[in-house]
Amino acid sequence: MEIKAASQAHIVSDAERLRVEARQLEADAPAFPDDRAAILAEAASLWHCLGDDERALRLCGEALATGGAGEGSQLARLRRLEVYAHHGQWSHVAAELRALRAEPVSPRPAHLVAEVLERFGRPGEALEFFSYACGPLLTELDRVEPAEAGKYLVYFDSAEGRARVRAALGMPEDELDAVIRRSYEEETVPLNGVDCVAPQPGDGKSPVAGFVARADLGRSHGWEPLVPAEFRSLGPQEYLLLLEGEWRVFTQCRPGGLTLVPVRVEEYQTFARQVGPSPSAQRLRHDFLRERLRSGDVVHWPPHRNAACWCGAERKYKKCCGAPHRA
Repeated sequence: MEIKAASQAHIVSDAERLRVEARQLEADAPAFPDDRAAILAEAASLWHCLGDDERALRLCGEALATGGAGEGSQLARLRRLEVYAHHGQWSHVAAELRALRAEPVSPRPAHLVAEVLERFGRPGEALEFFSYACGPLLTELDRVEPAEAGKYLVYFDSAEGRARVRAALGMPEDELDAVIRRSYEEETVPLNGVDCVAPQPGDGKSPVAGFVARADLGRSHGWEPLVPAEFRSLGPQEYLLLLEGEWRVFTQCRPGGLTLVPVRVEEYQTFARQVGPSPSAQRLRHDFLRERLRSGDVVHWPPHRNAACWCGAERKYKKCCGAPHRA
């Protein structure tokens, strides 16, 4: 019961933080007329996350009323489309898609629109917008010089999405799909919140990822050495859903699931004292994960929809990290 109460307290805390951020964006928008539409669209996204879709739609309308085309208005249409899709209002979704197609769509809004469409089970339309988003890769792939490859990296997330929905539609692999597949084959581990223990190639085992257990994310201290610096500002729910999303992307290209090692702070600190090196040492984290793996205290991912969620919450997977709207 204490774990459940702590989890609810974190959810309340995260919601209040989002409300403060959304109100601040609304207050700031008039001071930035050139970016007003984009700022209001961002605030609308937060209100949608908080369940206030009426306010979200109002802000999208205000953003579009500023006039003009460009990324700001496209982001406003994206957020309005997301609300309509959430409520199954597909005629409104179709109208927003028509408006987006009427002008050149910038890569960022195109990618986000594609993600929404994919999430709501519309892979054909998602493919169209993922293709918009990674257009330079599609048209210039055979002319990319190694020294210039860096400037194309921004399009790879969209190319991954394109490969994913093409596979879902049963389409044969094309040249860009093959590039994405090879990039995954060269990786050894999925992104995770601690470090990974990667099985040796050909050993027949699934990749192994570690994560800080939900209950320990509520501690005031002790978990920081286990979480990469770029994750430390996230709330517990954001951290866990980020891992869920990244693991889903990873297994799209590497079917078979993952073996998860829950990391508990006190056990890690005890292990660190026994071994000797600083708890922040990367080698120590790897050794600890291997020790936990040998102990058999692991979780298979993804769990069955009606099984307990991998994160440790007292909820079914389908109603927690596995809920479609949270992925």
